[in-house]
Amino acid sequence: MRRNLLLLTVVTLIVSLVAAAGAQTPPQGRLEGHQGPVWDVAWSPDGARLASAGEDGAVRIWEPVTGAEGVPAWQTVRTFGRAAAGVTAVAWSPDGARLAAAGKDGTVRIWDAASGAEQAVIEAHAGPAWDVAWSPNGGRLATAGADGAVLTWDADTGAALETFAGHEGEAWAVTWSPDGRTLASAGLDGVVHTWEADTGAARVAFEGHAGPVWDVAWSPGGTALASGGLDGSVRLWDVAASGARRAPVALRGHAGDVNAVAWSPVPSETGAAVADSLYIASGSMDRTVWVWRADNGERVSVTQAEAYITALAWSPAMPVPDNETGATFSRLAGGGYDGAIQVWDFLARVQVVADPDETEAPPVVLATATPRRAPGVHGGHQCEFEPAARPQHGRRPRRPVGFRRGGHGGGAEQLRRLVPA
Repeated sequence: MRRNLLLLTVVTLIVSLVAAAGAQTPPQGRLEGHQGPVWDVAWSPDGARLASAGEDGAVRIWEPVTGAEGVPAWQTVRTFGRAAAGVTAVAWSPDGARLAAAGKDGTVRIWDAASGAEQAVIEAHAGPAWDVAWSPNGGRLATAGADGAVLTWDADTGAALETFAGHEGEAWAVTWSPDGRTLASAGLDGVVHTWEADTGAARVAFEGHAGPVWDVAWSPGGTALASGGLDGSVRLWDVAASGARRAPVALRGHAGDVNAVAWSPVPSETGAAVADSLYIASGSMDRTVWVWRADNGERVSVTQAEAYITALAWSPAMPVPDNETGATFSRLAGGGYDGAIQVWDFLARVQVVADPDETEAPPVVLATATPRRAPGVHGGHQCEFEPAARPQHGRRPRRPVGFRRGGHGGGAEQLRRLVPA
């Protein structure tokens, strides 16, 4: 990763988005409604709404509402889909007007987010479609599927555009560069491929994971890619404008597959130009969410989840102040194999704390966080949740560990192993 002096200075000065090093943030809320695993979550561009996709074939939109005694809460305001096949991925258009969802039936469906009207059905893949992503200008969709293909489509007409061939086995994830010129994809072959979006030409293939790669995400500033996979590691890849490659930064600590990665929004509170995101979050089969410093790979926080984490999304909205304390909070959502969505709010203040790994070390400036009570819903009714443990359902994934977005066996059967429930 690039390490410019400005970025390092800003890291020590801005109000952090996450907990202090080594701290654990308990679960703050549960959004319940899906009947089966939640395979994907996505915030609207303004951060005001959350979309989720599940094995039950439904896409839900959640919005904040005012609950009892003025307490804020979240509830489902619209449900799409109800298809026979599970919905594996969901994505908002850049203007927030439309939703696209990929399904196990190989289709990609587009809806008007306000009215719920279905606008298009694209027969995308011969087998499950595992991922879908909008181009930054909203004109194209990219999809990744079990047939190993990465494809682009006209988002208005549904016409096929380019085919990106190179994966050996299923393609699991796809993401656009912020400028819309390049695509990155990942899959069963353990390679993160990059492509010219307009021509389909291959650019750089990033290799380093020991096994399949379940997720890949481009940083908001376009300087790096993050990937997570079966080997339990998060890899950060430096991506220069020319497509040049550098050795990845490997972030290790998870005790299970890394199923999801998500970048924090680019900070702007200081008024200084920051090159890219300061933090990367990762969710795992070990039922934890880790947050890391993107510039040096240091662990910032470990949060215990209530189920296997299948998806993560960091709200694109910038941190906002808490009226009572003056601190700021940022929101991270995680989809779970138990059918629930957990939302974590992080209240943060900058203060001096001791390094927990060095008893004699001098104090260092870090950010501490107080978890907020995040609103949620239960059974379709709005309510507010206190942090609380919940018994695990005891079910095991029906595909290899790293089951993200579905349960298609395919060529992955040879990798099957059981995970403690």
